Amino acid sequence: MTFTLPTTGSGPVMSTKQWLEAAINAAIEAAVSAAALGFVLHGSVSAGLAATQDGEGFSVFTATGLQLYANSAGVADLQGEIPLASTTTALAARITALEDQAFAESPIYETTAEGIAATGEGDRFRVENADAAIAYDIYDHDPGGVASFVTDIPACPAPRAISTGMSGSSTEAVSSAVGRGRPISVPRCRRWTR
Repeated sequence: MTFTLPTTGSGPVMSTKQWLEAAINAAIEAAVSAAALGFVLHGSVSAGLAATQDGEGFSVFTATGLQLYANSAGVADLQGEIPLASTTTALAARITALEDQAFAESPIYETTAEGIAATGEGDRFRVENADAAIAYDIYDHDPGGVASFVTDIPACPAPRAISTGMSGSSTEAVSSAVGRGRPISVPRCRRWTR
């Protein structure tokens, strides 16, 4: 039997053991339920056919879930399936959310070298940027102690800079757009706290 729990990245993942245990418990519960219904678990369809008589049931784990078969005169007749892919997909989404949260709370290093030294291969890390318009740069820690630039994150402008940085025509354009109920676009940025 093979069980795969999909993950993304290799950054710090919180509660991974709990999610894995939940997925394994779901698989065990499915197998126990199938056995209780007369569908004893076997390693393959051929093994299930070999171990059962005509009319008896058996089950087999596949990539998509637990398949329930009936031995119908030596032919495996699929009776149904207990899907497990939806469980692992939901777990993968939760793990990704936890990784994103852990990354958002990770430190911003002063140099790329510090980021490489503090992270493991395959991890993503943040590095300060000297440009006041950039909050930080994002890098991937690649094999061989190399960092690959991914992107930069714009700094949030101070509210005063927005209002005083506009010329008269810009201020009028915004007032006109707002007065007519038109949406105005404000660039998204992340706050940089160290």
